[in-house]
Amino acid sequence: MKPRTSNAPVYNLSEVARDSNLPLRLRSDEFTIQVDIQHLDDSLMTGPYRSNFFLILLVLKGAFRIKINLKDYTAKKNNLLVIGANDLRQFLSADKACVLSGVAFTANFLGQTGISANAPEAFSYFSTRFSPVWKLIDKDAKAIKVAYRLLYERELVLEQHPFGKQILHNTFNNFVYELAALSNKYVQAASTALSRKENLVIRFVNLVQLHFIEQRDLQSYAAKLNVTPKYLTETVKEIAGKTAGQIIDDFVVQEAKLILDNPQLSIGEIADLLHFSDQSHFGKFFKRNAGVSPKLYRRQFGRISG
Repeated sequence: MKPRTSNAPVYNLSEVARDSNLPLRLRSDEFTIQVDIQHLDDSLMTGPYRSNFFLILLVLKGAFRIKINLKDYTAKKNNLLVIGANDLRQFLSADKACVLSGVAFTANFLGQTGISANAPEAFSYFSTRFSPVWKLIDKDAKAIKVAYRLLYERELVLEQHPFGKQILHNTFNNFVYELAALSNKYVQAASTALSRKENLVIRFVNLVQLHFIEQRDLQSYAAKLNVTPKYLTETVKEIAGKTAGQIIDDFVVQEAKLILDNPQLSIGEIADLLHFSDQSHFGKFFKRNAGVSPKLYRRQFGRISG
């Protein structure tokens, strides 16, 4: 495990299974499917973290609260949560009656199934343009519940069938296409004409999530994506409604707010963690984007008194 900062570690699947104390049946760090997970109230990871995997959760009973990229959400029965790899997440609380089913998978697993190359538009709903909570009607929730069960059963007998892995991959691809179909209904996915641009923006955001601490110049991201800085800026503005620079700044501000929760770190130390040249530069950046100074932000939100 390699923490990005002192407050936001990056976990893989096995680390989440270990630290959450949930009874997870885990075969690898690439994919897991769990159904009817109960007794969440004292088992959730309490601290914010990022991960190297995508997470899709269906609430079967009860409700729970989660914070995604510093925004609070309450997920209730028949709600589907779609959480991207590298999204900042923090499970806050859950009803005693809460029951979930969930599937987690890495980008590497997507490469093994072939769906990421053959149908990249099927993942447009992971865009930061959309809310991570889908409020499914009963009929659609039942269909996804069946899809979870099929995945679970295929994974359960993975090693007992000579073509178990291939069948699991096919079942997973069917699951993804079911979600893609629902995304048109629940998140108003971009049209076909915009799918290539949408894909570029998703790739850009994923790169920013991984590298914004050390890398904030637009030219470097454009080079990684094999486009010009002008085209990247125009496309991000068209699809996301923000400039590429604003998205980079948003991630930096979000991380700064997270670390300001830690009273043991001085503002100077936080500026250093975030790779600012000095505390003054960090203070001006934070005030310009958050509206208040780092010190006042701590006071206003009760992080540090006095």
